[in-house]
Amino acid sequence: SGNNSDVTEPQNEFRPIPTSGLSFKATITTTSGDDTYTGIMQYDHESGNVSYASETEGQKTLTIYTSDAYYLCSTETECIKYANNQIGANSFNPDNYQYTDEDFTDFKNSAHYEGKKECPAGTCDVWKVTKDNIDTMIYLDVETMRISQVEGSTPTGSSKIVYEFMDVRVEPPANAQEINLP
Repeated sequence: SGNNSDVTEPQNEFRPIPTSGLSFKATITTTSGDDTYTGIMQYDHESGNVSYASETEGQKTLTIYTSDAYYLCSTETECIKYANNQIGANSFNPDNYQYTDEDFTDFKNSAHYEGKKECPAGTCDVWKVTKDNIDTMIYLDVETMRISQVEGSTPTGSSKIVYEFMDVRVEPPANAQEINLP
């Protein structure tokens, strides 16, 4: 049968590799009005631990998330340990920067292919995904199908996340003070 009309071109199929199975470093830049904030998230696939380092007005913070607790550090040696059920105290949610197969299945319905563009990984296939009336541009490395960059706009500004897949180790600090809030 010489009819190939039902064969989809591979670059026009939205099939990214989930980040959940890979260790990575993500640089997250958020702009709100005239302010720009940068944070570095590192995901250690082996332990499942995540660290998030940010700086706001010269004040550095490092937060480390494990399966049973999170640690807030003002310096490398001064850390406070909180139980995970107190996570509401922290505005950063690592899950927002992890992509699973379920997320991609969810995106697939609204994914629109925008063509090839330069990206941190080199050349990427760019997909526009619309969810809750917010457009997100997902840049997929043409060679690995991993996410290289995600750009989104919010009602108040914009955000850009650049992923670098590398070996990452995130260890909870050994000397943290424990605080159990009532």
